[in-house]
Amino acid sequence: MPRLLAALVVALFVSGCRAFPAARRSTFKQAQYEPYAAEGTAKILGQAFATTKGGDVKFAAGRTVNVNPVTEYSTEWWDRTVLGGEELLKADSRVEPFHRSTTTDAEGRFEIDNLPAGEYYVVTEVEWQYGGYDFEKSGVILARRIQVKDGQTVKTVLEPVR
Repeated sequence: MPRLLAALVVALFVSGCRAFPAARRSTFKQAQYEPYAAEGTAKILGQAFATTKGGDVKFAAGRTVNVNPVTEYSTEWWDRTVLGGEELLKADSRVEPFHRSTTTDAEGRFEIDNLPAGEYYVVTEVEWQYGGYDFEKSGVILARRIQVKDGQTVKTVLEPVR
């Protein structure tokens, strides 16, 4: 039994799997979030969908779209979690007032308005099932980094990132 446990530990270490979320390297800096504190006049209109290997379009219907200001702290999350698939420890609660979210419609369309000018990470996901009797799940993370100016409406389609 000890040999089996040792082999499992080595396998997890070698494969890069983590049993626990990873520590964050950056810290929350209030000054970087201040420009995003007030309500603004910018808007993001978007659509989230993916195309399967077989050519079918899968809409991110009824999914939550998260909008996070681009800061040093959120860039670590973007790089390590969104792009890299790594689970991080829970975010500092002080970021919550600066996050926005909405839900997509049946065709994956969404709208976020009243944004202050700046840069944002916009992220959601789409999942689907495939197979015969034993259905399996597949899916992708859809995201984009978007910059908006006061009074501007940006139209976008979120892209698969991994």
